[in-house]
Amino acid sequence: MKHLASLLLLLSLLVPAAVAQDADDSTEPGPPQIEMTTYYLTLIKRGPAWTAEQTPEVAEVLRGHFANMEKLANEGKLILAGPFMDQPLEQGTLTGLFLLKAESLEAAQALADSDPGAIAGRFTMEVYPWYGPAGITYADAPTP
Repeated sequence: MKHLASLLLLLSLLVPAAVAQDADDSTEPGPPQIEMTTYYLTLIKRGPAWTAEQTPEVAEVLRGHFANMEKLANEGKLILAGPFMDQPLEQGTLTGLFLLKAESLEAAQALADSDPGAIAGRFTMEVYPWYGPAGITYADAPTP
């Protein structure tokens, strides 16, 4: 949970620069209004088939995992992704995250479960709805 709290704090700092003011006629502006939307935070853990051994099969699964991430990013469905650093090498350890944009929790879970790493059992994917600032992106994000 410590990692999740730190992650949510980090994500909350990614507020878009464009902030709308209240539309009333008062001389003093109200608090900034930030447009919010639902994202799906996917916590990636080492699954039952995870191994530290670097085999051709592991390399193939990882190639598929990264290709899937690129595909989802190009479709505008994967907003952010990355690994957690310095984690114990054992099953069940939190290893990375996806921030997904999807129509529903079920759709986001289906996207996560379609990852080759999840299909191979190398990863397990836990998906949580997260309400955050609309427009989260990064400088080199592909445009769908």
